[in-house]
Amino acid sequence: MRDLDPNDPNPPYRQLARVLVEAITTGELKPGDRLPSQADLRQRFGLANMTIQRAISVLRSQGRVVTRSGSGVYVRDEANPDATGLDPLATNQRIKEILDRIHTLQTRRIVLKELMEEMKSDSDDSQMRVVFDLANASLEETRSLITELASFDFAAEADLERKNMDLWPRARKPVSDGS
Repeated sequence: MRDLDPNDPNPPYRQLARVLVEAITTGELKPGDRLPSQADLRQRFGLANMTIQRAISVLRSQGRVVTRSGSGVYVRDEANPDATGLDPLATNQRIKEILDRIHTLQTRRIVLKELMEEMKSDSDDSQMRVVFDLANASLEETRSLITELASFDFAAEADLERKNMDLWPRARKPVSDGS
């Protein structure tokens, strides 16, 4: 595998994702092969675990790798570099469902917070504990939904990369005509 380019304007996770894709497409990593561990990638490229995880998430969203719990990340046996495996209509529907649910949870947390404020004067700790537990459950569900929502961002980003589209066009200097 080649090294990352310190002069590349792309973030390190994208560079690492490209290096791994190159290793897969050139056959350096074959279908069924285990990717190097996070520790190996961290040592090899000097990257943080979060950066490595983000690069692997890009590969996963592209359908190039699968994660086997407790075992590692493997090149898919039937890797298809041109398909994310995501149905755009189903993805949009799921994103809408997530956003609606997050809105509901935020509203619930506001109501529970107000209820907790009212209950401060009461001495019944068991009721306060129930409300507190409900608020925590809402917060945990919100975090889980946000994590799921972030995975859609990776998939969309990977899809755009494959199509050589640039979401953030760089400003270009006007070309001087010499006058």
